[in-house]
Amino acid sequence: MGTEETLRRRRDIPDEAIEELVAKAAKLQDDAVLAADQMASSQDIEAVASELNIAPEFVEQAIESWRSEQSQLASHGPQSRIAKRRKKTMKIVTGLALTTCAVAVGSVVLGLTVFGLKGLLAVGAVGVLGLGFLIWLIS
Repeated sequence: MGTEETLRRRRDIPDEAIEELVAKAAKLQDDAVLAADQMASSQDIEAVASELNIAPEFVEQAIESWRSEQSQLASHGPQSRIAKRRKKTMKIVTGLALTTCAVAVGSVVLGLTVFGLKGLLAVGAVGVLGLGFLIWLIS
């Protein structure tokens, strides 16, 4: 029984998706074979090392060291990217908050000095309307 026939018998896969799934599976298999072909085997590395007069035990140590480094990079990669993204986001949020506070204080001082108490009330009303507009946009 072929792959296509097996997929057609499954009830959780619609018939119109089978061709796409087979093509995707074939591409994944081709990619895996290509990746395997591009990797050097231990024997390949040892053959090159013997041509360079490097003892086999040092080749094994190098391979183990490399594997250890790769596993550490794989385990710490996403965490460090998330931490960097978090720091960048916090810097942006902090900058926006400080800018907003500075604009608010400046508006209050300007409204009070130029227009007096009525100006201060007008600035407050505009601020409340602006804040209400932003809340409306977000929700």
